[in-house]
Parts: sequence; structure tokens; C-alpha cells
Amino acid sequence: MRTVAWVVHRITGRLRLRLPDHKGDALFFATLAESVRTQPGISGVRPNPLVASVVIEHELEESGQLDAMLGRLGLELIDGEPPAMPPLEVLLGGAAELERWIRGITGNGADLRTLGFLALSTAALVQVSRGNTLSAASSLIWHATDLLRDLPRGGQHAVPLEPER
Repeated sequence: MRTVAWVVHRITGRLRLRLPDHKGDALFFATLAESVRTQPGISGVRPNPLVASVVIEHELEESGQLDAMLGRLGLELIDGEPPAMPPLEVLLGGAAELERWIRGITGNGADLRTLGFLALSTAALVQVSRGNTLSAASSLIWHATDLLRDLPRGGQHAVPLEPER
């Protein structure tokens, strides 16, 4: 299976690729960097899995040589910027990452919904202590109990761990 790599910048001796399908995958980028680094004419490879980017510095005379070599390594090069992710997908991806972090530090004892309930309940108590019981505190308690009403059962998570693609 070929990996799509977007050619976002190209000048003589330097190429920047974006591989959004592998964002955050440090193992993929390390493997790719090592594979590219061992090729003739390559003078440097700088992968950045956090932004799904890799910069390749080379001493090849023609860009076609580099493109052919990357093709042999399984990359399908496409010129231009990759399409932007829809905002909802970005939000769900961040929520899923936060969910994994919360479940990891609590040993699966809490999830994002639990954290939301605790935050809203705490905010309601602050409002009660300030005497704002009718509007602010009651709204916060209402939303906190709404989270409790929809608590997942049977091992379901408040946020899907993998956003749908």
C-alpha cells in the first residue's frame, strides 16, 4: 500500500513533504527517515511527526530522481497542500486525545464526561458560595446532571477514542 505524501515546498536541494495520515506517528516517521537517509544523494532528513512533516535535503541534480526514489520507497507524491481537516474532526481528535490522557492518568477510573461533571459541579458550588443560586448555579447543576444521565454503560467512552474518518 502506498503512502500519500503532499509536496508542500520544493527548491533545489530541498523538499518538504506533509503526511497527514501519519500525524503523531513517531515510529512511522523514524522508519521513513531512516529509509530515505540511506539512499544515495541524500544529505539530510528531518522528520517532525507532531506536524506530520519531513524535510529532505539532497544533492540530486534533478527532482525527478528524488521523486522516483521516494516512489520506490512507497510514497505517492501529490503537489500542493493537503486538504484541511474539518473543524469538527479536529475537535473530536483533540477530545479523543484528552480522553486517552485522562483515562491513562486515572487508570481508566475517569473519562472526559466525569471530568466535565466535576468541573460543572465545582463551578456550581462556587456560584452558590457567591449567592448566585437561582440562575448560574442552577444552570450548572442542570448541565452536570445531564452528563450523569448519559453516562456510558458497558465500557463505552464519553468520547470515541478514534475520530471517524
